[in-house]
Amino acid sequence: MLYTPIINCQFEIIYYCLKENIRQQEMLEKYRELTRSLIEERNRWTTHSRAPTVSKPLDQPYPHMEIDALP
Repeated sequence: MLYTPIINCQFEIIYYCLKENIRQQEMLEKYRELTRSLIEERNRWTTHSRAPTVSKPLDQPYPHMEIDALP
Protein backbone atom coordinates (compact mmCIF):
# COMPACT_ATOMS: atom_id res chain seq x y z
CA MET A 1 0.00 0.00 0.00
CA LEU A 2 2.95 2.30 0.47
CA TYR A 3 3.86 2.16 -3.23
CA THR A 4 0.62 3.68 -4.49
CA PRO A 5 1.22 7.24 -3.17
CA ILE A 6 4.83 7.14 -4.38
CA ILE A 7 3.82 6.01 -7.87
CA ASN A 8 1.05 8.61 -7.98
CA CYS A 9 3.52 11.29 -6.91
CA GLN A 10 6.00 10.20 -9.60
CA PHE A 11 3.31 10.35 -12.26
CA GLU A 12 2.28 13.80 -11.08
CA ILE A 13 5.89 15.00 -11.28
CA ILE A 14 6.31 13.55 -14.79
CA TYR A 15 3.01 15.09 -15.89
CA TYR A 16 4.01 18.48 -14.47
CA CYS A 17 7.42 18.35 -16.18
CA LEU A 18 5.86 17.43 -19.53
CA LYS A 19 3.26 20.16 -19.20
CA GLU A 20 5.93 22.71 -18.26
CA ASN A 21 8.11 21.63 -21.18
CA ILE A 22 5.19 22.04 -23.60
CA ARG A 23 4.47 25.48 -22.16
CA GLN A 24 8.12 26.52 -22.58
CA GLN A 25 8.16 25.23 -26.16
CA GLU A 26 5.02 27.24 -26.95
CA MET A 27 6.55 30.38 -25.43
CA LEU A 28 9.76 29.82 -27.40
CA GLU A 29 7.79 29.44 -30.63
CA LYS A 30 5.85 32.64 -29.91
CA TYR A 31 9.14 34.45 -29.20
CA ARG A 32 10.63 33.20 -32.47
CA GLU A 33 7.52 34.25 -34.37
CA LEU A 34 7.60 37.73 -32.83
CA THR A 35 11.32 38.10 -33.48
CA ARG A 36 10.88 36.98 -37.09
CA SER A 37 8.10 39.50 -37.69
CA LEU A 38 10.10 42.31 -36.06
CA ILE A 39 13.15 41.54 -38.22
CA GLU A 40 11.00 41.46 -41.35
CA GLU A 41 9.43 44.78 -40.42
CA ARG A 42 12.83 46.34 -39.69
CA ASN A 43 14.23 45.08 -42.99
CA ARG A 44 11.23 46.45 -44.85
CA TRP A 45 11.76 49.92 -43.34
CA THR A 46 15.50 49.92 -43.94
CA THR A 47 15.47 48.79 -47.58
CA HIS A 48 15.52 52.40 -48.80
CA SER A 49 18.11 53.57 -46.30
CA ARG A 50 21.81 52.81 -46.15
CA ALA A 51 21.41 50.97 -42.86
CA PRO A 52 22.49 47.33 -42.99
CA THR A 53 19.75 44.75 -42.74
CA VAL A 54 19.94 42.01 -40.16
CA SER A 55 20.81 39.43 -42.80
CA LYS A 56 24.05 41.27 -43.56
CA PRO A 57 27.00 40.86 -41.20
CA LEU A 58 27.15 43.88 -38.95
CA ASP A 59 30.81 43.56 -38.01
CA GLN A 60 32.22 43.98 -41.52
CA PRO A 61 32.74 47.41 -43.06
CA TYR A 62 30.76 48.32 -46.14
CA PRO A 63 32.36 49.68 -49.34
CA HIS A 64 31.11 53.22 -48.76
CA MET A 65 32.66 53.38 -45.27
CA GLU A 66 36.14 54.69 -44.64
CA ILE A 67 38.14 53.83 -41.57
CA ASP A 68 40.35 56.61 -40.25
CA ALA A 69 43.49 55.44 -38.51
CA LEU A 70 45.46 57.72 -36.25
CA PRO A 71 49.21 58.00 -37.04
